[in-house]
Amino acid sequence: MGFLDRLQKSCINLVTFDLLLFTNFRHKEMKQYVCNDDGTFFICYGSMKRHLIILIFMALPLFMCTGIPAATVTWTGTGPDMLASTASNWATMHTPDDGDTVLFNETSGNDCMWDFTVSLNALMVASEYSGTITISPSASLILREFIEWSGGGTDSLASNPANWAGNKLPQSNDAVLFEGTDEDCIWDLEISPHFIRTGADYGGTITVLSPLSIPGNLTVDGGILLLNGRGLTVSGAILIGTKGTIQGGSSIIVLNGNWENRGTFHHGTSSVILNGSNQIISGNSSFYNLAKNASVEDSLYFEADTTQIVINNLTLQGKSNNLLSLRSTAVYQQWAINPQGSRTIEYIDVKDSNNVNSVMIPAPHGTDSLNNTGWNFDDDQCSCLWNRGLVHTCRSDGIHAAMKGRSIFRE
Repeated sequence: MGFLDRLQKSCINLVTFDLLLFTNFRHKEMKQYVCNDDGTFFICYGSMKRHLIILIFMALPLFMCTGIPAATVTWTGTGPDMLASTASNWATMHTPDDGDTVLFNETSGNDCMWDFTVSLNALMVASEYSGTITISPSASLILREFIEWSGGGTDSLASNPANWAGNKLPQSNDAVLFEGTDEDCIWDLEISPHFIRTGADYGGTITVLSPLSIPGNLTVDGGILLLNGRGLTVSGAILIGTKGTIQGGSSIIVLNGNWENRGTFHHGTSSVILNGSNQIISGNSSFYNLAKNASVEDSLYFEADTTQIVINNLTLQGKSNNLLSLRSTAVYQQWAINPQGSRTIEYIDVKDSNNVNSVMIPAPHGTDSLNNTGWNFDDDQCSCLWNRGLVHTCRSDGIHAAMKGRSIFRE
């Protein structure tokens, strides 16, 4: 069996980097894959040894396990840098997601710096690829076994082994996949799967019955995830695909990674709390409550040319001498925000933002880094805005008042 086959069909834990040797007789010459105790991965052609993949793990384990294929993402390296996190470096113009198969082949010989954490179905490095893949010490590249939902039991309970392929219940740190079925799932398990992914061809509803904690990513490419008022904590990213829906209900969603919404998010009365660093909000979303509190200097990025609506309360707070920077993903291209309720905002540094609400956003102790519309950075918070015959005054506590008439006044 060749090495590329082993990547998909074997389950080898490379926790101890002593010496692992794989031999591939697919080609006429003997090819060896060697992993030394310093974490360096070599390919040897006969007596010739050539660096192909440098794994800088800092004692990070790499798991290679069987899996069920999702999307295959091919490296091109045609972007402005060599980072794996740059979408334009991939043939799909999208970075690999949990459950994807990543392919390095003759398409490109450009080097790759793997700089983000993901759990893959398979990592396939063809012999034609001549570049170097370096895994950053701050990143994790994990290949995990998938546990796939079949819904073949007599009920819809996740705790019923008959509802899972091979009658195998998922355990904590497993990768859970919903794909190719319309069978609903009642998630009554009290485990922490490493990630959960629904494929674009999943047409069922997953109803959560207990608080759910996911160390990796939550990807809803299809079907409905009904949080049902239960808490959701995601250490990775939340990604909603074009055919996916998350119904927030009254849940509190704590997110350490990025938020990307290309599908549907029904906010209900839920709260989304951004608890990580250098997070990115992509796509257009409507939140009920959205909060980001930074105790140290941090940045929150918004995808350019998108709009975020906040129905009830918007909280964006830094600290004195540790401002929270609000930035566009594209310099000089504005991101839009529409806070329709109360605002708790201070100690922020704003650039390229367009407040599309009729009421100005007060930003006490804030910094105007230019190209902003509808923001007030005056510390005394004396501001007013004329709209449809009303005069609105904004205060630092987020409260605004409207008075009929034509007089413009200051507090």
